[in-house]
Formats: sequence, C-alpha cells, structure tokens
Amino acid sequence: GGSSAAGPLPRSVENGASLRQEGSRPGEDIQTAFANEAAEPYIRVPSSEVTALGQLNRTFLIVQVGGDLTVIDQHTAHERVLFERLYRAWTERGIQSQPLLIPEPVELSAPQAALLQRHQEDLEKLGLGLEPFGATAVLLRAVPAGVGRLDPRTLMEDILDDLVQWEVASGFEAKVRPVLASLACHGAVRSGRSMELPEIKTLVEDWIAEGKVTTCPHGRRTCFTLSTTDLEKMFGRAGW
Repeated sequence: GGSSAAGPLPRSVENGASLRQEGSRPGEDIQTAFANEAAEPYIRVPSSEVTALGQLNRTFLIVQVGGDLTVIDQHTAHERVLFERLYRAWTERGIQSQPLLIPEPVELSAPQAALLQRHQEDLEKLGLGLEPFGATAVLLRAVPAGVGRLDPRTLMEDILDDLVQWEVASGFEAKVRPVLASLACHGAVRSGRSMELPEIKTLVEDWIAEGKVTTCPHGRRTCFTLSTTDLEKMFGRAGW
C-alpha cells in the first residue's frame, strides 16, 4: 500500500497517495452484491465503547470494542464508512461537491474523453466536477465533500472502468454504487499510513456507527473479532 503523512483524522482522512488495490475489482456482480450489504442506520456510539490499543504493520488497528478484541483493516473499514456516507447523502439530499484548490488535468484517449462527456451531468450529481481541457484531457475541478485528497489519474482510471459498465447497467441506482465505491476506495486512508490512538478511535467509532459492516464495497474483509469468551477458551480459563 501507499503511505501519506500522519495528521488529524476528522470524519474523513486526508490521504496523499492513491493506488489500485489488488483484488479491489473482483467483477461487477460481486462488487454490486457487496455494495448492497445492509448497514444499520447511522447512530453515533458512546466513546467509552471503543478503546484504541494500537496499530499493527501500519495496516491493522487493534481495539477493544465493548468486551471484544477487534482487529480492523484501516483501509477497508474507512472505505466502508465513506461509501455509506456518500450513498446516504445521495439518497437523502444529494452529494455536495468540494472544489479543488488547484484543478488537475488528466490526459485521456479520445474514446475515454467522449465517454466522460456523455456522462458528465450524472457524475456531477455524484459530486465530481469535470470539464473538458484541450482536445482530449479533462480537468478535475471538484470531488465529493468529505473524501479527502484523491489522486486524479488513478481515480479517473477506475471511474472510466465504472462508466464502461454503465453502457449495460439498467437504472441509475445500479450505476451509482460502483462509482461511489470507487470514490470511497480512493478517499480512504491507505495501508502503510501511520495512525495515532485518537485517529484510530475516531475511525473505529465511525465504522461502528455505520453498522459494523464486515466487508468494504468491493468485498474485502474489514474486521476480525475475538470475544472475551473466545479468549477465555483459548487460554483455558473457561469454567474456572
């Protein structure tokens, strides 16, 4: 995974590096199935429920949630948080755009530029501000509010892959989920990013508040849990 400088983690993580995750696109059917996994309504959890214990290999967060020991993949868990928030915003009030301080051009092929132009209005509804730039390039002017920094080139690669599927997808609902999943993946904190205890606590509280969904939108696992009973059995304490 890439890395970016540590900093405060509000409800979204600032992230300077972006890359295509291995296994992040297992296929449209699988992707859509996992994106449809149910999440409980957003309810902010009491802060006392989560005790942040640390980070392993700058990839996994070690926390106590209630009486359980939980190991959380920081990227996939944050990806799920961002996806749920983007999807909820889209269904409830529309996704707000966040203008980039410095709009960034991305060079495209002529067919790619034509594909983006065909769907520009729909992408704007999902918080992506795009405009033609020269013959075939596109200027990324805005991204959905709350997703942090994105790498324009790798983001546009995934968005173009999603748009290819739009040609055969039926209904805007089926089209929206893959694009929001791509945005969430690129906006989420990367593996290899060092995180301090307050950041860990915030991310885990947000993941719990979004329903403790056990996969990211692309189907990768978010967590592994050992209950107090599990630990007692492992250490031979059960029945003492």
